[in-house]
Parts: sequence; C-alpha cells; structure tokens
Amino acid sequence: MLGAFLINEKNSVRFAIGMSMVPRGEIGLIFAEIGRSNGILNDTVYAGIILVIAYTTIASPIWIKHYYRMLEKRPSQ
Repeated sequence: MLGAFLINEKNSVRFAIGMSMVPRGEIGLIFAEIGRSNGILNDTVYAGIILVIAYTTIASPIWIKHYYRMLEKRPSQ
C-alpha cells in the first residue's frame, strides 16, 4: 500500500490505489498452506492467517466502495 504514495497524484488518489493493492487471498492461502504442511506454521497461527485473509478478501472491496462514495460527495479541490 505504501508504494502508491510514490506516484505523482493527489493523496486521495494515492490512498485509493493503495487500498486497491491489498491482496485478495489466493496467494496468501497458498503460502499459508505451504507453511502449515511443512511444519513452519502451527494450527493456531494458520487459523489466524486464514481469518486475516478472509477479512481482507471480504472487507477490502466494501471499504474501497465506501471510500469512492465519500470522494464523490466531497467538493473538488
């Protein structure tokens, strides 16, 4: 997300791009399963990672939609 602040745009646009860059879970699930199957992650840590992946997959699009609606209502600068 921080990489979006390196582009030459207004902060509101940078923030929207950064939110859109949040991973949606596919790769995270793959790495979590590899870590669990190789004994790197115990079941408690694996469950926590799955919950975080589920949250970012479900909540990120909702927050992005809310943010764009908020930007539409804001007077242009």
